[in-house]
Amino acid sequence: MDIRFLFCSFFMVLFMPYLLSFQTLILLAALCLSSAPSLAAGTKKTDPFLQKAIHETAATPVTAPVQKELPPPLSAPTSTLEPAPLTEEDLVAQPVITREHPEFKPMGIVAKGYLFIPSLSLEQKYDNNILAATAQEQDDFITALTPALHVELQGSRHEMEFEAAYEVFQFWDHSDENSENFTTGLNGVLEARQNVKIPYKFSYDSVHEKREDDLAGLLPREPLKQETFLAETGLDIKPGRLGLKVLGRYKQDEFEDGRTPVGVSVIRSDSDREAWEGETSVSYDLNPVHTVSLTGQWGQTNYDKRTFQGGAFTGPRRDNDRYGLLAGWKRDYKGIVISTVKLGYEKRDYDSATINNIEDLAADIDIAWNMSDITTLNLAFQRTTLEDKDIISGIRSSKTSISIDHELRKNIILGILGEHDYRDFENLNREDETLRLRALARYTLNPHVSLSGEYEFTTRDSNLRPFQFERDIFLVRLTGQM
Repeated sequence: MDIRFLFCSFFMVLFMPYLLSFQTLILLAALCLSSAPSLAAGTKKTDPFLQKAIHETAATPVTAPVQKELPPPLSAPTSTLEPAPLTEEDLVAQPVITREHPEFKPMGIVAKGYLFIPSLSLEQKYDNNILAATAQEQDDFITALTPALHVELQGSRHEMEFEAAYEVFQFWDHSDENSENFTTGLNGVLEARQNVKIPYKFSYDSVHEKREDDLAGLLPREPLKQETFLAETGLDIKPGRLGLKVLGRYKQDEFEDGRTPVGVSVIRSDSDREAWEGETSVSYDLNPVHTVSLTGQWGQTNYDKRTFQGGAFTGPRRDNDRYGLLAGWKRDYKGIVISTVKLGYEKRDYDSATINNIEDLAADIDIAWNMSDITTLNLAFQRTTLEDKDIISGIRSSKTSISIDHELRKNIILGILGEHDYRDFENLNREDETLRLRALARYTLNPHVSLSGEYEFTTRDSNLRPFQFERDIFLVRLTGQM
């Protein structure tokens, strides 16, 4: 057997996908065919018809075509590290509220591979029930100033985003309600290998309690501060259709104590706690638009002190373990309907025999339907168990929301929201139903300035009258960014 024929055949099979031109392929074929006579002559077992075909093919002269000079490229190739600009079809496939049309997207400041977008918001609000009280409602005007910074990594296979904001709230007539909040967060993904990623998230918040979140109705003289630190990381492996995601999470909460206007102590520090949580999820892509998953959750919450009762920290400890299992299904139908459904079971097991364990069905459902190119309908339902800083026992929560966002023009967004939250307090004869309605409009003048307005109505109905309230809020917001 002729060595040239073997070499050429092996070369063509192995390296054919990498050949730079069709002409090169023709020359290699001619070289291989020129060795066919020697192969035919030296092979006695070759079929006669095959030998005849080989000789006839070898006898046919093969001339290589004249190489033509290729025209120079019109422009330099685009770096694969830079994301391709979104087309109009890409934007239409996104929910209306998250779209950023290029002509109205902030440009920011680019330095050493990072994009910096500083912003400043000025907000004026009117609240007709600032204490979320059942009786003796008090109204006020509130001015809020919020400088913020957004930073994101660009031109890298890794992902990183950083957010920081500082809020200052000034009440015109009730200065005791003034507060300052600080929030910051860092999250992203490190790509260790092509199919192995390391997600991470860190955040620190120092905020003041909203009056409507005071479920015990203690109403301290001024809003009390809460500090929260969160750290999360893990491993996300997806070599093909099968995926594995493992996450570990640490959370620490600390609460400030205070007093009511008449001097009664409001103790929140008995809710200082730290929680360790783990989550493992296995997913499988049935096809490009359907994904199924199974997620197991575990958590342990430890409190620093016993609950405050009778003037001392002598009440039961609220330490507990949490377990959960969720089966999930995700579908993305042509970017028109994007749905995620997770159903399962959740349980909180308290160490103290004086606190009832709580268990229930768990659900997390999100559906975004792009009804048209300019209108998105969002549906959501969450059912879970909660813990509150003032309520010793666990709480079952079922929250349903529906919203519609409409793009009147590329720079004018209208939206309405309806939300219903039902809470059943374990070991207490109490049930709360909260209804929230919101309407908003956002007008983006240019990449640097936007103006928005909102109206929000909230009502809480409870079988215990002291926890009922109604509230109306009107606000306008002016935001400037680079």
